[in-house]
Amino acid sequence: MKVLVLIISFLLCTSLFGQNPSGFDKMVGKYVKGTVELIDPSDCGGENVIFLDAREIEEFETSHIKDAKYVGYDNFSLEAVETIPKNSKIIVYCSIGYRSEKIGEELLELGFTDVYNLNGGIFNWSNNGYPVFNNDSRTKEVHGYSRSWSKWLNTNRVEVVTGKKK
Repeated sequence: MKVLVLIISFLLCTSLFGQNPSGFDKMVGKYVKGTVELIDPSDCGGENVIFLDAREIEEFETSHIKDAKYVGYDNFSLEAVETIPKNSKIIVYCSIGYRSEKIGEELLELGFTDVYNLNGGIFNWSNNGYPVFNNDSRTKEVHGYSRSWSKWLNTNRVEVVTGKKK
């Protein structure tokens, strides 16, 4: 019996390290309306997937999903995606999914046909142990957008950065 209790306790404790902070999913649901189909990090595999980063440049430079293309949010323009075929599988992400949903809506309006919003954004991605990179190197740093938003990053998994990197 003691062994069973220890095993269950161990499993509960280790599963907590791979999860988002309490209330994360509920908070995301308040901001993301579902106007662009959501895709979970576990479903992002496959060939020829194009990741578009809809955060600001300092967030992207801190870390991003491997081979992601920076498109920004405030300065997003058609030029950022004009070389991408309209039938490409595109996954747009930001911190939690709000900005990427807006960019995804614009992509759909521009005629892109296979567009997804990364559910929970790069916070969910990194909180669940998927790798992030700066340049070509793997990193544990994730830009928290701001100090108040940083609470949604699992600091057991990542190192939080806010503000511009020096």
